[in-house]
Amino acid sequence: MQEVLEETGTGNKKKSVRLAAALFLGGMLALTFFSNTYQGLTLPKVQTDVPSLGALRYTIEGNGTFSAHRLVPLYDRTGWTVKSVNVLEGDPVKKGETLAELDTEQATDNLADERTRYHKLELQLEQLQLELKQNAMSGGEDAIDQAKLQIESLQDDMAIQQRRIVQLEEQIDTESAVKAPFDGIIASINAVEGLPNSQGQPVVVVSDLSQGFDLITTIDTDLAAHIQLGKTVNLMLQDEKPRSVKATVTELKDAPASGASSPGGKLMTLTVKDASLFGGEQASFQWTESGGERTILVPKGALHEDDLGTYIFVLKEEKKPLGDEFTVQIAYVTVGDSDSTSTAITGGLMPTEKIVTDSSAPLSDGDRVRAG
Repeated sequence: MQEVLEETGTGNKKKSVRLAAALFLGGMLALTFFSNTYQGLTLPKVQTDVPSLGALRYTIEGNGTFSAHRLVPLYDRTGWTVKSVNVLEGDPVKKGETLAELDTEQATDNLADERTRYHKLELQLEQLQLELKQNAMSGGEDAIDQAKLQIESLQDDMAIQQRRIVQLEEQIDTESAVKAPFDGIIASINAVEGLPNSQGQPVVVVSDLSQGFDLITTIDTDLAAHIQLGKTVNLMLQDEKPRSVKATVTELKDAPASGASSPGGKLMTLTVKDASLFGGEQASFQWTESGGERTILVPKGALHEDDLGTYIFVLKEEKKPLGDEFTVQIAYVTVGDSDSTSTAITGGLMPTEKIVTDSSAPLSDGDRVRAG
């Protein structure tokens, strides 16, 4: 009986040892698991994606105000006083319509004076011709020659005077009013009634409706490289009833620099021919251009730079008994062009690699992370 009890006691002790060992091992495993889990929660959390294959797309947008494509200044060469201004800025006008009238009173007086001078020359000519006849009858050769010379000189003076009269008549007839040379819109007026027009200043400026209207806006130089002259673009006219009008890209040129060393981009001119426009209307536009060949594209936010160049964090995964372990590695890449969201990668990255697009904390090469 005592032997049986001893054997039973020994068996219970062995069971207790095995149980204690199992509990210890389980506790260690649980502790390790929870330790790894806790440590994992403290790791930076990253968002990942795979590069896409495609072409860059450039969104070109802007807005502006319509102005006449062709503005024609009309000048007054006479210096006469402005008698009346018959139009206002923004008025539509027809070809031949009188825009401003000039006071011709002084010019008419000058014309009368020039005619009087011509008449006096006519009287002098008659007198010389009479003297020539008398000298011819008396036979004085010297007197005859002298009279002929005087008559010839007087006739030259009369010719000059006649041209002055004709010029004044034509000036009064053609320049007594400033008239529209074509159908258009009055863009600006400088004339003031009762005053001569300022020297070098046009009386009025007229926009030529037949040449259409321009919308000029500034775009980035990089975007301008993807725009072709002659391209047709839809503009949204911001009117009481917004509507679309077709425009053509007619010019791309350097914009004035915005600072001592900063480029000003490009000025793009869009020209519209629409009979309903008068100028001053507001319009906006937006369109997308393709960047050409397909290539590896990554989000702009995935790129970083250091002294060695441009790099991307690539996610590496390693299988472990207690779960997958993730680390990041730096991959230096060669970059191409960019659009508003993506950058083309021309070397250093495989299209199947997972790249880090965002992180909850700054990263370094080899850092452990948790994938979101």
